Amino acid sequence: MAALHIEVKEELCEGIGYCARLCPEVFQVDAATNKSVVLQPVVSDGELIEKVKQAETTCPARAIWISPVETG
Repeated sequence: MAALHIEVKEELCEGIGYCARLCPEVFQVDAATNKSVVLQPVVSDGELIEKVKQAETTCPARAIWISPVETG
């Protein structure tokens, strides 16, 4: 089964929060740093994968990086 590994590059994140609004199951904006953090670094659920991909393309800072992961 395919899965995605999700990462937010803190140095690029501007804390706008589109990702957290689109996919709160995976992203949250940290109140202390005003940067997005990943709550769930690997997702395999089809619906979540689509939300994560949308968050990646919507991020104006291009701070979200996703990569495929093969799971057993």
